[in-house]
Amino acid sequence: MQERIRSKWKIVITMLILCVVGVIHTGIKVNAETETYGDFEYQLINEDSEVEITKYKGMSTEVEIPQMIDSKSVTSIGGRSFFLCSGLTSVTIPNGVKIIGNAAFGGCSGLTSIIIPNSVTSILNDAFTGCSSLTSITIPESVTSIGDNAFWECSGLTNITIPDSVTSIGSGAFYKCSGLTSITIPDGITNIDNSMFEECSGLTSMTIPENAIRVGDYAFSGCTGLTSITIPDKVTSIGEHAFSGCSGLTSITIPDKVTSIGEYAFSGCSDLTNIELPNSITSIGLGVFSMCSNLKSIKIPNGITSIESYIFNGCSSLTSVTIPDSVTHIGGWSFEGCSSLTSITIPNSVTGIGICSFSGCSGLTSIIIPNSVTGIGGSSFEGCSSLTSISIPNGATFIGDYVFSECSGLTSITIPNTVTSIGKNAFPSTTTLTVTKDSYADKWATENGYTVNRIDENQGNNNNNQNNNEQNNNNNQNSNEQNNNNNQGNNEQTNNQTTDNKQTTDNKQDTTTETTTPQPASNGTALTDATTNTTVKVTSADASNPTVAYTGTTNKKATSVTIPTTVKIDNVEYKVTSVADNAFKGNSKIKKVTISSNITSIGKNAFANCKNLKTITIKSSTLKTIGKNALKGINKKATIKVPKKQLKAYKKLFTSKTGYKKTMKIKK
Repeated sequence: MQERIRSKWKIVITMLILCVVGVIHTGIKVNAETETYGDFEYQLINEDSEVEITKYKGMSTEVEIPQMIDSKSVTSIGGRSFFLCSGLTSVTIPNGVKIIGNAAFGGCSGLTSIIIPNSVTSILNDAFTGCSSLTSITIPESVTSIGDNAFWECSGLTNITIPDSVTSIGSGAFYKCSGLTSITIPDGITNIDNSMFEECSGLTSMTIPENAIRVGDYAFSGCTGLTSITIPDKVTSIGEHAFSGCSGLTSITIPDKVTSIGEYAFSGCSDLTNIELPNSITSIGLGVFSMCSNLKSIKIPNGITSIESYIFNGCSSLTSVTIPDSVTHIGGWSFEGCSSLTSITIPNSVTGIGICSFSGCSGLTSIIIPNSVTGIGGSSFEGCSSLTSISIPNGATFIGDYVFSECSGLTSITIPNTVTSIGKNAFPSTTTLTVTKDSYADKWATENGYTVNRIDENQGNNNNNQNNNEQNNNNNQNSNEQNNNNNQGNNEQTNNQTTDNKQTTDNKQDTTTETTTPQPASNGTALTDATTNTTVKVTSADASNPTVAYTGTTNKKATSVTIPTTVKIDNVEYKVTSVADNAFKGNSKIKKVTISSNITSIGKNAFANCKNLKTITIKSSTLKTIGKNALKGINKKATIKVPKKQLKAYKKLFTSKTGYKKTMKIKK
């Protein structure tokens, strides 16, 4: 789970900067002339008929703000007017005040009591941020909006009542209110904003209003005391990390209008045992259920086309998972460490299996890979010590590095003659390899000292046909199971099997059929170039100019990686024009990356948490965009080398949103 570190110092520094820049008012017309009344500074507003308190200069611990000054009503507590008054313990705000301004009581760490009158309509951003001694507060029914970070880190707050009049609550409003145990959100709230209750570790009860349509990023992240929650029927999206780190959450209901679940939404929900995903969901982000160590079974909705990276990483209790026929790709590290998983059926729709996808699945005893898969990524089954049999599909052209490394129970394996690339240490040294005589696999096995069982080409074809039948029988069984559960999928499965049989026939006729011009794979297809250890995804299938996005390397031990300008796969040359989202995310080995001249964009989180990445060399002169958090978590003293002519322009691309820090260097 990604860590987000915030502190009171960040708040204090931000506010001090605001104080230096100048006073930010509440939106009311302000007379610039400041006057004094006792311990207060104030300004006249609204054509001199009302007063705004701009600063408290006294030393009292208990303060009563005057209702009138010079026969004029006090209607506003201005921004930062009591900022950092740490000795202040109680404040009485008079009736007539309408607005509590930005950071008005920010950093008042000793404040234990405050009375807000019924005249107040708006509590603005950071109004009570850092008031760590405040234990309870009543918000009157006159209030309609609560600003961003309004009660940020009010860690002593145990009780708060939000009236139905409130229709807007900003992001981070109750961030790190660790003493808060329960809260009811008013029915008028439709958006549970980002980080609204993040790190509210004492929260055990929560009622989300029925009109809510969205649960934002980090909304309940770190709410370790929350045991169950019902998401209302109108909600359509659940944001990134929305419930990450909710280690006490045992059950959750997701309504059938939800179409997307963001990255790491339930990551680290270690007590969650099961969850039902409705068929309305078409998008599930990477790492959504990672480290849900008690999750036992799950059924993936039929609309999902890709099992994203890290999605079930570390789900050590997972014994059953159903992958629908709609899935075309299984991402890297997706089932890594699922040690209780004993079997899994991969449907015929899958064309690619990412690196480390099933590594550490020590309970996995057998698996059939369908003929649709053309390549098996590096370390895909590394450490599957109970694996005793596996079928490599006829259509496979490459087997990556360490794919079956440490699979001590795998004593024999047949490699089809379609394979033209095998990575280092792909199989245990004790495994007997059955290969077609004089094939690439035969030469590779001999050169690497394996015990070899050679068969002639005809016998190899018979074995391949037998493999096809086994795979088809397996897929028939899987289709029937899914049909019983979903009342759908049989026709799609049959079509897939027909395609497989046709492919087998076509393979037999290859020797007499004239070779046609190779065509690019369809958009979204995951491919691997074994010669460069590169995985990519097709972004344009235009035969005249096919392009791909770089998605990663199959060499998990590489410390230096060069993203190629082009890759050639199945006799089609693709131009590499972008670095995909999450391409290197979490790669602690990588120290140096060279980005080729064709790259125009770098996706979000592309190098996130590559903590040892110290050097990035950009050769491209056409880089236009860098995604959010692309550099977040890399070495803080990293050097970014760019073309001389682009130095000035590229410096503008590397902003704080990309994860760039001022300690890093950008040079030509």
